[in-house]
Amino acid sequence: MSRRVIIVTAVHGPSAPFLPEAHRSLCAQELPEGWEWRWVIQEDGRTDDVRPHVPDDPRVVFR
Repeated sequence: MSRRVIIVTAVHGPSAPFLPEAHRSLCAQELPEGWEWRWVIQEDGRTDDVRPHVPDDPRVVFR
């Protein structure tokens, strides 16, 4: 059985450039055997400013 850590982040346009750095930090985490992470990024508002900064990673969900 796999265990999962889910990270939820609300982000708006001015903060979006920090998403790749946050992703690198998540990828560097060492989890115990059998654990995995998923990252849910929720845009605060409706713009085209956030999506370009969302990492292309199957563990990342953007809404």
